[in-house]
Amino acid sequence: MTQILTVKYTKEEETVVLLSNVLGISVGIPLGLLLGYLMGLFTDMMSAAFSSIGWAIFTLKIGLATVPLSWAATIAICFFFWKKKNWIQSKQETRRMIPGTLVFPLTLVFGFVVMAFIIFPLCFLVLDYTNRPLTGFVVGSLALLPFMIIIIAILLPDTPAGKALRRFTHRLKRKHENDRKY
Repeated sequence: MTQILTVKYTKEEETVVLLSNVLGISVGIPLGLLLGYLMGLFTDMMSAAFSSIGWAIFTLKIGLATVPLSWAATIAICFFFWKKKNWIQSKQETRRMIPGTLVFPLTLVFGFVVMAFIIFPLCFLVLDYTNRPLTGFVVGSLALLPFMIIIIAILLPDTPAGKALRRFTHRLKRKHENDRKY
């Protein structure tokens, strides 16, 4: 059994949820980019190329266009698979399915926000002090790593990162309670 957010899934349910997440992202991102392009969200690409604020706005627009469609596709595909396997008998099973469909879309949202507000400004700051764009890319990648570990720990509490996060929060809670006693 695997736990995603607050719901425990069997191995077969976990496989279906993972497959629907991958297919939903695979369908939602290209569809979202195409729809965003047709709606005119990406017309200011040239202004984005010269500043970190422009890149942040451009990245958030990409996230705005792709993430909702990815999540909708993930829910539709997961619902199709669960209905096909006859796992949906009531509204409670449908409510059980929804947290599993949030894994990759929430990771995408988190990634877009971290890139827009932390990575791009940091990369542009590093580029002011070095002439090598690859150095800025490496620094940005290293800055993204702790955030990705945190999102994995929050979304998948059974992973080693999730267990370490629970131990850390439990220690902080105990320390806080001990400090209040004195």
